[in-house]
Amino acid sequence: MSQTEITGRAQTRPIRPRGGPLTADNLVSRLNRLPTTKTVYTAMVLLTLAWIVEAIDIGLVGSTILITGDLWSLSSGQVGLLGISGTVGILIGLLPSGALSDRYGRRVVLAGGLLWFGIFTLLAGLSRNLEMLLALRFLAGLGMGAVFPVPYVLTVELVRPANRYSLVSVQNGILAAAYLVPSLVSGVLVEQLSPDLTWRAAYLFGLLPLLVFVPVLLWLPESPRWLIAKGRLDDAERVIEKMEDEAGLGHDRALRTEVGWSGDDAVALTPAGEATGELTARTDRGAPASSFAALLSSRYRLRSVVAFAAYSAGLLNWYVMLVYAPKLLNAHGFTESESFFITAVLVAIIGVGQFSQGFLADARGIKVALGFYGLIGTLGIGLLAYAVAADSPVWVVGLAFAVTGLFGVGVVPMQKVFLSEQYPTSLRGKGVGAGEFVARLFGGILAIYYVPALLEWSGQPLLFALCAGCLLATTLAILRFGRESKGLEIG
Repeated sequence: MSQTEITGRAQTRPIRPRGGPLTADNLVSRLNRLPTTKTVYTAMVLLTLAWIVEAIDIGLVGSTILITGDLWSLSSGQVGLLGISGTVGILIGLLPSGALSDRYGRRVVLAGGLLWFGIFTLLAGLSRNLEMLLALRFLAGLGMGAVFPVPYVLTVELVRPANRYSLVSVQNGILAAAYLVPSLVSGVLVEQLSPDLTWRAAYLFGLLPLLVFVPVLLWLPESPRWLIAKGRLDDAERVIEKMEDEAGLGHDRALRTEVGWSGDDAVALTPAGEATGELTARTDRGAPASSFAALLSSRYRLRSVVAFAAYSAGLLNWYVMLVYAPKLLNAHGFTESESFFITAVLVAIIGVGQFSQGFLADARGIKVALGFYGLIGTLGIGLLAYAVAADSPVWVVGLAFAVTGLFGVGVVPMQKVFLSEQYPTSLRGKGVGAGEFVARLFGGILAIYYVPALLEWSGQPLLFALCAGCLLATTLAILRFGRESKGLEIG
């Protein structure tokens, strides 16, 4: 492959690889030295578009529950089923999508998930009854199982540690703006259309993943770390050489630095074979860590438990606030239109928290950022529980919602990055998929299914108190047992 570089104003010459034969540790060393290039920025734009699909999905759930609950006279149990139907599909799709991304690559799994989700989301808007809607929401969720974990995996594998967290924050700030769209659109539609047409029209957002599918498949680069881990060194070098050209760096095959993470994980990454140069994570006993069982090996057990628990608590607050916020506000006397618009304001506040947290993590470390946001978020949710129980003035409830959104819900993206950084490349897809599975089982299915019944039994104060307790416990666990990954190169 011929490459060129500029030397002066007009003169060009071929860039020839320096050094000996191509090896895996050379490619990882060259990748680790790269700044953020045009290729990385292109990937981040495409991954942000994929994340927006997640925003659309969650926004659709809230508007669907509020409108169809009254339109179809749904019981609390049926409302709970509607709230979790898509998440059940996501849950079932997560584990195989993580394993498939480790086997077949990040890009193809993400593209397939977008296509699948878009088709069944459009069909869901044509549902004639609750049973049909539940089935189509479930099928759409299977595709979302690929959309949830892969973007964070690719981000961690493409972006250098120095600005990884802040770049994710910028992406999630844009993502938060996307969360505004379903609530704002539903707020407008509910004033213009009949209730039945309002929720159906919102499902036209299913066109978005179909539009994103093509550029993801064509222009999203495959993870060079995954290519290296699979022994596809020539393919990995082509991606890395393109990034080196963008950064004005030579193709130095003699470059050697320590492969993988510093500390114990630098030892965990060892060549699996000289012929292919494949890198494989190994457990303490030396067995390849290529199965889900490796997540609970002595090397990764504590990391998995802490990261899974923290993300579960984050998703619990996320779903309670975004899925049930319109219904909770409506119960306090706000009209349906007002509830949608207030939820949109809450989402905007969440976006500010998501945008700012990454810069704090880059400056002070991800444990500091998670600890600070988690503790302040706990205070906000606790204030919300008190304000609702004491029938406080609207401004107090509003302040509590704002603090909860800014810190308690805004913490979720960094929890995802924290999860992605706990594992080497050969195990990362499975680790993130398993973490998403556990978090969405407890925070997005079991908890959310019982929210309507809990509200009928004890009202909102106990619900918010439980959310605050879960966030506090997992935040303290991160501060005590969490692994600081700021500045560490991943293997």
